Amino acid sequence: MEIPRSIGPIIKSESSTSLTQITTVTPIEYYTRNYQWSYGGSRQTYTLKIPTSLYAYYKEQLHDRNYAKYAISETDRKSLDRITSTFKNSSYSKTKAAYNIIAFVQSLPYSKDYVTTGYDEYPRYPIETLVDGTGDCEDTAILTAALLKEMNFDVVLISPPGHMAVGITCSDCSGMSFSYNNKKYYYLETMGKKWKVGQIPEEYQNTKAKIYPI
Repeated sequence: MEIPRSIGPIIKSESSTSLTQITTVTPIEYYTRNYQWSYGGSRQTYTLKIPTSLYAYYKEQLHDRNYAKYAISETDRKSLDRITSTFKNSSYSKTKAAYNIIAFVQSLPYSKDYVTTGYDEYPRYPIETLVDGTGDCEDTAILTAALLKEMNFDVVLISPPGHMAVGITCSDCSGMSFSYNNKKYYYLETMGKKWKVGQIPEEYQNTKAKIYPI
């Protein structure tokens, strides 16, 4: 996004016919958020700054049930890339960095839409979930999918009845999976800290699910 600028007055010098234009740059304001979670038996911390204008942009967007559009767009690409780059630049391998990101999102507290937004149904864009620091199943699923997608993982959104999770392709995964476009996507639950790839809550076992490509 372009940095907002305000143009100052044009001043004419009495001793010259030349014009001098004074340009002032408006400082960017940020939301600063601090996150804490556990991964690999150790405490993890992360501090993120998100421009207030970027958050306001997504708040103004249409919040309908076209879930595939939420996960990633060019507008939030820079912010999401900054997050994944931090995780990738840690001492972990790419796979472990991905699991660390999953643990990070799983640590966000659950909240119902009508409590935090006043709407019965309000899918959040990733930037909104990061700033709000909370969300329901669709919000954490969208955020997880966006971050993993930015790390070049093949992901989809998986929606059992009344729920939302993530599907991810991986060669060394096992457990519950869903087929889509001749690929096997392993179920990834983003609500709660205990879930691993391939594990699915009992209430969603043996149910049909909708698949939303990213």
